Amino acid sequence: MSWVCIVGLACASVLTELQERDMDSLHGNHHPRSVAEFLAVARAQLDRISPERAAIELQAGATVVDIRSAGQIAEQGRIEGAVEIPRNVAEWRLDPASEHAIPHLAHSDRTIIVCAEGYQSSLLAATVRGFGVDATDVIGGVDKWRSSGLPLEPVPSHRQRSDRARRRRNRTFQAMGSIALLALKARWATRPLPPHDASSIYWRLRDRRR
Repeated sequence: MSWVCIVGLACASVLTELQERDMDSLHGNHHPRSVAEFLAVARAQLDRISPERAAIELQAGATVVDIRSAGQIAEQGRIEGAVEIPRNVAEWRLDPASEHAIPHLAHSDRTIIVCAEGYQSSLLAATVRGFGVDATDVIGGVDKWRSSGLPLEPVPSHRQRSDRARRRRNRTFQAMGSIALLALKARWATRPLPPHDASSIYWRLRDRRR
């Protein structure tokens, strides 16, 4: 077989493969990709930044969007100044064309996505860039943020929040009791009550609040 025939067969093979790919694309028969491939494609679109750089940009006015779950935030701590958005609605909140967008977020000049370890944030940041938003993500996520020595606010536990609420209620009731006692004294200024009577009225009011 001559070299001309060999080259001709090779060209025909390439053309056939290209035609098959075009037909597959036309009919939606795309070859499956792994999550690692999707992640690589997403990160190729991003100029990813370090936690230190993200902290500097946050102070300068950039929007940091934290997509960690409530459990992760409670465990790892909260980034002061970050906007917390659940991952399952993040695209709708950050798309300027969405009716469910948060305006000051969707039209932010700079959006930095952060998650726990820096994987979900890359996928979301690439998607948000497709909306025409200047977006990127944080390398290593909050794990790297913490190991870099950057501050995280502790999140009070449910018991701590309950204790605080109870103390606020107690202070409110004490203030109400004091006000009620002062009102009674003012009302009976022309007919002063004996001390033991005023005291019993105060305690009855307090017991009723309980």
